[in-house]
Amino acid sequence: MSNTGDVQSSLRRPFVGIVALALSLVACPPKAMIGPEPNEPSTEPEAAGAAEHRAAAAREEQRLNRHEELYDPNARQTIRRCDPARANRIPREPICWVESINPTAVHLQEVESHRKRAVEHRRAARELRAVEEQVCAGFAPDDRDVSPFSHRADILGVSPLEEGLAKPRAQRRVVGATVTFRPIPGLAVAELQQLVDCHLARNATIGYEKASSEMGGCLLTQQGTRAHVRALDSGFAVDVRADDSAAGQEIWRRAQLLASVN
Repeated sequence: MSNTGDVQSSLRRPFVGIVALALSLVACPPKAMIGPEPNEPSTEPEAAGAAEHRAAAAREEQRLNRHEELYDPNARQTIRRCDPARANRIPREPICWVESINPTAVHLQEVESHRKRAVEHRRAARELRAVEEQVCAGFAPDDRDVSPFSHRADILGVSPLEEGLAKPRAQRRVVGATVTFRPIPGLAVAELQQLVDCHLARNATIGYEKASSEMGGCLLTQQGTRAHVRALDSGFAVDVRADDSAAGQEIWRRAQLLASVN
């Protein structure tokens, strides 16, 4: 009896040691950033400019290359998904089988995740460029490159665009600006609306931060900006607004630099 017990004990001890070693290896996987990268733009087209999306795609490809290097298809590790020190298994608890896993498999998953994001960023860049080309078709290069708000001699005045007009002035919120233009020979409301839409699309392609920095006099560079052109007896009115409070204030600040306030 004692011999049998010694044999069983000697068989158990090496096995427990192997399991303990395997569990300690699980706790120390190869170092690499797992999961979403910080400070990366969304893959939605409007989240960044085309150049920013392409740069993000390049970074995703660099990351997937690092994870590919860390993935070893032949790596194997033996684990037991239970506590080997416990004497009895709780009823309905999974059986304490020994399993063989690949401890580097997480890197293969990361490769696919980064590859997917790279594809989505490149698709977003193409979509932004396609929208710009479609909306801006038919305009001369100068009109595509120069903001309509750069033509200050044709601007008659500006006024704040406010939300909550039924409230007292102290409770209203500035969400943008209205810019009035004199009549422009040969220019109709529909064409001016298309030109404004062209610049909105162009700024989205360039990237809002870059467009805002390079075109300080344009009211169409803030992310989330919308613009609507109206006909007036004295010419045109362009209402430019944004839901974001800071963007709305920036639109109004820029508008005041263009002409006198109505």
